[in-house]
Amino acid sequence: MLFRSVPIKKVASRAGAGEKRLAELQEQLDDTHESIQDTRDALESITAELQGLQDQIRGAEEEFRTVELAFNDATQQYNNQNLAVARQRNMSMLWITHDLGVVANLVDRVVVMYAGRIVEVGNVEDIFKNPQHPYTQGLLASLPKASDKNRTRLTSIAGIPPKPWSITNQCAFADRCSHVMEICRNTEPELHANSHTTAACFLEEGNR
Repeated sequence: MLFRSVPIKKVASRAGAGEKRLAELQEQLDDTHESIQDTRDALESITAELQGLQDQIRGAEEEFRTVELAFNDATQQYNNQNLAVARQRNMSMLWITHDLGVVANLVDRVVVMYAGRIVEVGNVEDIFKNPQHPYTQGLLASLPKASDKNRTRLTSIAGIPPKPWSITNQCAFADRCSHVMEICRNTEPELHANSHTTAACFLEEGNR
């Protein structure tokens, strides 16, 4: 058997280099553990902060619901008081609103406007049961229905309202109407009476 002769100094040098590298690796490992711990602490801090924000948001939502209910009650009382005064003095009242609930419960006659133009006129029952103008139909279709147990997604009117001053001699609702015809884009419709309401729409037989 043959043995290779290795100088003692060379072996000692290699051993020293290995120990140095081992010490470096140990130091890196310690730094990694420390970094991991810092990350865990940061995550715990963020989680606690998010939990606090969730509690604040939840509290804000509850406060908002309380304010909303109070506002609705106050609005209802205000509307009822005005209605009582109108009846007591036998006078008419003009309500300008986007709230169809107010329209349904407080008024007798409705004027529907779009982009500054009157598009339909009628008594409240006919407007809600037999709307003739596509805009009025779209408004009513967007309302949630108490009978809808499946919570069907509400209908929305496509597009965006035009700037009133940009409308030329055409139907103001033409760009958003699903029934639009060529005449709608080059002629402004006039109000014509039909079997239920008075509407400014070329779909009505009186406007053909």
